[in-house]
Amino acid sequence: MIRVLRNETQIAEARRQLRAAGLDTSRGWRRALYSLCWYLRFRTVPEPVAIIKSWDVWNMYQVVTTHVPDRNTLIFEMGSYNSEIALVLWQAGYHRIRASDLNPLGRAIRWYGNRIEFHCEDFYNPALPPASVGVMTALSVIEHGYDQDKLLHVATRLLVPGGLLLITTDYHEKGIVIPSDFRYFGLPYHIFSRDDIDNLIQSAASVGLELLGTSEWEPSEYPIRWEGWQFTFIFVGFRKVR
Repeated sequence: MIRVLRNETQIAEARRQLRAAGLDTSRGWRRALYSLCWYLRFRTVPEPVAIIKSWDVWNMYQVVTTHVPDRNTLIFEMGSYNSEIALVLWQAGYHRIRASDLNPLGRAIRWYGNRIEFHCEDFYNPALPPASVGVMTALSVIEHGYDQDKLLHVATRLLVPGGLLLITTDYHEKGIVIPSDFRYFGLPYHIFSRDDIDNLIQSAASVGLELLGTSEWEPSEYPIRWEGWQFTFIFVGFRKVR
C-alpha cells in the first residue's frame, strides 16, 4: 500500500474525521489532563499535538481497524514521543500497546489516562519475543537515523505471520539532498525519494514483507515546509507473508 499526501486540504479533512470519530487528542479532557500533568512536573507547557500529521494518523488508524479488527492484538509503536497514533488506537479499543522511544519523556504518553506500556529503548532492538506483534507503527520516525536493514530485521523478527508494518515518512518524488552534517534529535535526517521507496519495497519483498493493498502514486503539491525544505508525507503498508 502506497499513499501520498497531496495537499493541505487532506490534512484538514483528516483532522475533521478524527474529531468526528471522537479520536482527536489535540483537545478535550484527555489533552487537558496531559497538559496539567506536564505543567506540574516541568512547570512549562507541553509541545502541541502535531496537527500537520493528521493525514498520517488517520490513514494509519483506518488501515489498522480495517485489517486488524481484533482489539487484543499487540501493537508496537516505534518512536512514540509526541506521536498521536498510539493514543488514537487506545481510544479505538486497542489496549495492548507497547510504545518505544529513545527519549525518556515518552513516558508522558501515560498522562492521557491510559495504560499504554512505555519503554525507553532503541526501537530497532526492543525487548520483545519473536513473532509476538500484530502491528508495528512508525509515524514520521524512520527519516531520523534511517537504517533500512535494521527496520526490516526488526519487522520480520517481531511480526506474526500476516502482521502489519505501517510507516509514514517525509517524501519528495525526486528526492532532496540533505547536508551531511544536519542533525535532528541528534540523528541524520533523510527525505525519501521515489527510488528510495522502490528500494525499500524490493528489499522488504526479499525478506517476506509484501505491500498491503494497492499503490497510489498520486502527484503532490508538497504542502509540508520545514527547515527550508518543501516536501510531503508518504504512507507505506506491508504485510508479513512468511
